[in-house]
Amino acid sequence: MSKKISEQQVETLAKEIVDFLCKYHLWIDVDVYYNNKMYTTYDPVTKKHSYNDIKNIIKIEKFDLYQQIEEDNRVFPEDEIPAKEDHILTMCYDSRLFELLHWGVYDTECIYNRIPEWEKEKIQEECEDWYEWKEEDQKRLEKELLLKYGEGSFESLMIRDFDNLFEKYGLYYYFLDSGWLTCECLEK
Repeated sequence: MSKKISEQQVETLAKEIVDFLCKYHLWIDVDVYYNNKMYTTYDPVTKKHSYNDIKNIIKIEKFDLYQQIEEDNRVFPEDEIPAKEDHILTMCYDSRLFELLHWGVYDTECIYNRIPEWEKEKIQEECEDWYEWKEEDQKRLEKELLLKYGEGSFESLMIRDFDNLFEKYGLYYYFLDSGWLTCECLEK
């Protein structure tokens, strides 16, 4: 059994991850599983999405990740996902976060601008609130990161900031599969 951090620390980490993703406009098609709870961008009750809106984060208080994995017949390579009793936090993600973490790419053109006009109306109906990313947002955040870390590309500094969320709690994350990551304590 691995060393664990407290449930309160895990809860705080999960919220910090969501805040980070909203800040960088990456809270799109992401689920964060922790303490048998889940932060998600999709509300199963209203059937609507909430992207990048820190005021409307969807939190499901009772959610069993392991049961969901079993129901979905999801298979991870043996020993990659921690045993249920050792689980700290797992994420499932797509879209911009996938591009950043796996390819080191951050497309500054807002996803919304890449969507055909006929589809925008549907998205506006499905989303509680849509914040359109602007070039000045990236410039402001890039300046913050450069002050914090020094040199580096915007993408590498964002990844470094994401890594630091985990490291601050003595954790590291690793990829389970395409679009999935989980974390463990650095010391066992």
